[in-house]
Amino acid sequence: MGKGSKERKVPLGRIAVEWLIRWLEMRQQYVKQDEAVFISIQRGKRISARNVQKRFALWGIR
Repeated sequence: MGKGSKERKVPLGRIAVEWLIRWLEMRQQYVKQDEAVFISIQRGKRISARNVQKRFALWGIR
């Protein structure tokens, strides 16, 4: 859900979906009460949208 409770749709390829499923299974070990997909393992809290953008940009370069 985005700003103003608007539903956001994001296209994902098959490989991205496979890795997302793997991550969601592992993610349960860290923080169970937060619904955020992306969390900081060290802090146990959700990471910001900007942090997600930075990480994808870095990984995209690699």
